[in-house]
Amino acid sequence: MDAQAQLEMIDIWSQWDLAFCEHDANELQHYFMAHPDTLNTLMLYMLSSRGQRPTKKWLRGWQEIKQTIPVPLLRPLLMGLAAKREWYVGPASEHDAGILLAQERGEPVKSGTSPYRSTINVSGSSAYDYNTFRGWHKHGDIWYERFRGRNATRTRKIAQAACWAMVDFPDAQVRDLLVQVMRAKLRKPALWTMAQWGDDNAVARLIQMTRLTKQQKLHHDIAEALRIIANQQNIPVEQLKDRAILHHELNAQGIRTWTVGADIVQISISASGRVQRSIKCASGKSYRSLPPELHVTHEPAWQVATHEARSLSVTLSTQKKRLEIAMRERRRWSWETWQSAFAQHPVSGHIACRLVWAISTPEGAHLAYAIYNKQGNWQTAEGTEVQVTNEHCLHIVHPVEMQPEDHSRWQRYIVQHKIAQPFKQMFRETYLITPAEEETRTYSNRFASHIIPQSLSYTLNRVQGWRSSYRVCWHDFPQHQMRAYFWCRSDYRRSHIMTTQQIAFYPIEHNMLWTRPRLDLDPTCIPLHDIPPHIFSEVLRDIDQYLISASQGTDQHWEEEDQPHYQHHPEQNRPPHQREQMLRELIPLLDLGETIQVAGRCAYISGSRCLYKVDLGNGTIYTEPGGRYLCIVPRYNTPKLYLPFEESDPKTSEILSKILLLSHDETITDTTILRQLPKM
Repeated sequence: MDAQAQLEMIDIWSQWDLAFCEHDANELQHYFMAHPDTLNTLMLYMLSSRGQRPTKKWLRGWQEIKQTIPVPLLRPLLMGLAAKREWYVGPASEHDAGILLAQERGEPVKSGTSPYRSTINVSGSSAYDYNTFRGWHKHGDIWYERFRGRNATRTRKIAQAACWAMVDFPDAQVRDLLVQVMRAKLRKPALWTMAQWGDDNAVARLIQMTRLTKQQKLHHDIAEALRIIANQQNIPVEQLKDRAILHHELNAQGIRTWTVGADIVQISISASGRVQRSIKCASGKSYRSLPPELHVTHEPAWQVATHEARSLSVTLSTQKKRLEIAMRERRRWSWETWQSAFAQHPVSGHIACRLVWAISTPEGAHLAYAIYNKQGNWQTAEGTEVQVTNEHCLHIVHPVEMQPEDHSRWQRYIVQHKIAQPFKQMFRETYLITPAEEETRTYSNRFASHIIPQSLSYTLNRVQGWRSSYRVCWHDFPQHQMRAYFWCRSDYRRSHIMTTQQIAFYPIEHNMLWTRPRLDLDPTCIPLHDIPPHIFSEVLRDIDQYLISASQGTDQHWEEEDQPHYQHHPEQNRPPHQREQMLRELIPLLDLGETIQVAGRCAYISGSRCLYKVDLGNGTIYTEPGGRYLCIVPRYNTPKLYLPFEESDPKTSEILSKILLLSHDETITDTTILRQLPKM
């Protein structure tokens, strides 16, 4: 079916109010009923569009067609056409509408005097007839008949072409609409229009889209668009992103106000990084919500403040995640660039003032750790001021690069000054290479043998930067030209569960490894000692955080080679809340005094060397202060500990044995454990 034949089948006027708001619909209908040929030419031209982006020929033709429509009417027309992603044949016939209504109500459908069973299946606002291959969609109280097959998809060409045509109207309302349709199967047309503008506001909205959606294809398309815009402006992509952070019209104190008579409606960023709305009345009273007595006079300003507060929250969330990634990647700023990106910006500056920064020379020589205070000065944890000049560079400190005494000093500083950091920095869990990993050299068994549901083997890609397939998860680090792998193995007897395997690193240009090779024999596998410590720590932290919720236990008969394991019984691994209750009863019987405290899903042990935190779900141990991972490999051929139930529960026994060991850490003689602990 060609475009002209399809356009003749569309009952445009029956769907007119669905595409445009009431005010615009009346004006547009009045004009196009007087100029039907103009509407027919415009719709036919849009319906015949091709490809994911307009050609030069299409743009030249559009320049001629748009001259026939008054400018005040063109903008609402294009916005309505872009928002309506699918057109229908027209209202359902009286017979079909009767059947659909009866199906909705669960009533028998009658034809003449005898009822018959209809083949139409109604599900919410959609309906389909599997005999005639016809479909319907409901808007309000009216059912509309859909086009069949490919013709239904072709009607979206109208919305696609309208997105292209809106490039002439770069106002805020049009940009908001493009952001909405970008998430609804029109990502490339809307993305093309935003990229044509290429200004800071458009770039900021594209960056925010990466936080509002999990669509990997959209993330890839946005990254490509930002790369093209950065190349056109001859600047790096990250510098483009730094420059394109929305201000939201906040003042230097992070406050924006609207005056309503003698009262003030305002939004602000609190010390903890949250967006707050409030009304300050002339009488001196302050409200966090709109009082009933002010509803009539203050409602418009309050609604505007609410919209801006939501937008500001998205901006804050986006920038927090960007800076966390910058810490993971150890991105550096020159002092001049840092000032323009943070010191002079009300949003990113508010985040930067709550982080600890490393000051170094351009060659990378470390000078000091410091924090930027509200007075515009840099100071160390001891309160000493640091002078930063144009010869210095800065990056966000990752705790793994700090000495233990520096790390502990900054943790005390953060607590004493009651600083709420935008993400875990000084209290971030860190993971160093353990003696067991020094022996394996090229791979880590640290998180091997965990039993996870097969459906959860794909969920690691929800973590920033990770992607996953059936048996492998991977994370690319382009700035270091390496890729991290985390493999899984199917259970031969239980198709619904999988067993985790090794973690290893390969060059990014190496062929994709969908199954695990012999890591100890593969010369292309990067030794763990060659992995930057912050990259190694972040990879293991991501996997550890993922397994805390996904792991159903461990397989004590797991081996490195692919051999069947039939010994695991996941139903015997108790959830953390059951272990918590059991340990609360057992600990008083162990005569350990106040050494152990159970809070939530963690047990805290006050040892002679340091404080330990044991996760009751998977037995992971962290040392405090610092949050560093402590590797203690269990042995399953030892005598079993007492448990108040008869059936075997190896994970609970393992956790209990770790708690007993750490509560008497002064008696530990194992050198592999002592190497990871502070000296007494």
